[in-house]
Amino acid sequence: MTLILSTICKNGICVCADKRSARPNGAFQDDLCKIYSFKKIPLIIYNHGVNKFNNKMWNEYCLEYEELNKWVHYNLVGIRENFRKFIEKSVHQELEKNFQNNLLTKYTSSGFVFCGKTDQDTKLKISELFWAYNSGGLQIEKKPHGRLVLSGTGQEHLKDYFEKNKNIFTNEYWENLDINQAEKELKNLFLVAVKEKNRLHSSEFSDDFDLKCRTV
Repeated sequence: MTLILSTICKNGICVCADKRSARPNGAFQDDLCKIYSFKKIPLIIYNHGVNKFNNKMWNEYCLEYEELNKWVHYNLVGIRENFRKFIEKSVHQELEKNFQNNLLTKYTSSGFVFCGKTDQDTKLKISELFWAYNSGGLQIEKKPHGRLVLSGTGQEHLKDYFEKNKNIFTNEYWENLDINQAEKELKNLFLVAVKEKNRLHSSEFSDDFDLKCRTV
């Protein structure tokens, strides 16, 4: 139950995320920020899927990780792997508990997406950790991504738009945009998805969003 759009443009990164969080009883709230921005380096982490582990919110783990300086001297992929070691036990426990309590699939998976670069990187990158728990135990995917990434079930509402505007889903399109143009495009894509969602009387994500950009 989310829609998050992220992109790498020619001079930075942008992330646009809805604000909806769901509860097992079917209720939802629209006040959750799903974007965490590092202070010292152009790195943004965002979360989709389960966002609370052992009664601690996902961004609290990000803040603790940053303040411990565990990320220093790593490149972006190294940070992704180091962060995995930092949080995976808590993720495992939460997803396993939800699975054993027979909650829906959306409560047994969680993704953390890393966007940006460090002093050890020569270019901006987007890379993801995605955990899912099933009868085989905890599964993990480590996914490199291109310049435009769509996360969450809400991306289904952009299928027709991308079919009609295929160039927008290419790396070449985004690498020619500056940070201001990329921000404007992400806003437009999100609003297109909102319009389609509301037309279908759906509820996958909120109408409101947070948007953060970092230049390099």
